[in-house]
Amino acid sequence: MLQVKSTMEDRRRNTVHNGFSMLIKAIEELSGGKVNAQSAPDENLDIQDIRKKEAQEAFKEISKQQKAKRERYISNLYEQHVFNRDFNFKNIIVDSANQQAVSVCDGFATSTGSYDGKLSSPPLLLIWGSVGSGKTVMCNCVANKILNEFESTVDIASTFDLKKTRFMERDTYVNEENQQRWEHFVHVGVMILDGITANVERLTKFERQVISELIRCRRELNLPMVITTSMAPQNLKMDLADDIYESMREYSVLVAPLFGDSRRPSF
Repeated sequence: MLQVKSTMEDRRRNTVHNGFSMLIKAIEELSGGKVNAQSAPDENLDIQDIRKKEAQEAFKEISKQQKAKRERYISNLYEQHVFNRDFNFKNIIVDSANQQAVSVCDGFATSTGSYDGKLSSPPLLLIWGSVGSGKTVMCNCVANKILNEFESTVDIASTFDLKKTRFMERDTYVNEENQQRWEHFVHVGVMILDGITANVERLTKFERQVISELIRCRRELNLPMVITTSMAPQNLKMDLADDIYESMREYSVLVAPLFGDSRRPSF
């Protein structure tokens, strides 16, 4: 019995010693210094505790770097004027004509900012109103809330920006850049398509194909979208054609109507 206890004790000491030696070796390799292992008896060291503290420090550093990367990402969007930081749900003017839309858009931003992609149908926010009613302002409010309160990525494009990514040019570099931009629109956390029917003009066949392709691709990935239009929902099927309309129906659609006259400042 005494011999068994002795053997178990030897194994424990060997395990501690080996763990300590590996730790010292790792410290020396990472620091470039030399550790005097004899000055710190291994039986007084808790290797697991040391590793736990190392992990905590590493977690802090990783979190710090992630936060800095997120801040750079948001700053870059503002510097490139992708979004206007001045528009948010706390400072825009809310009246009886846009109150419902503001509430719907705010709720969409909150739910979508923490969206995990597990819903059977991803959300699609449809913002509609006449020219100057505030559709783009609502898009900026949604984007700014998601960017500054959550971790999701956001981008915005017009119909022209979108279809440009599907043009085939003679320049191979341009084609590669367009393809990368298209892939970004497909995979970004929240994609905003602003002005799907600018000036209530009917879409060309090519535009319909590109828009429906984007909607379908994001639907397959269970990713949310925001679409703005100047047409009332009851006219969408007629003016957007079946391919776009049917693609949109695959989502859980939220409608945010903007009523009233133009909110743009007069000259």
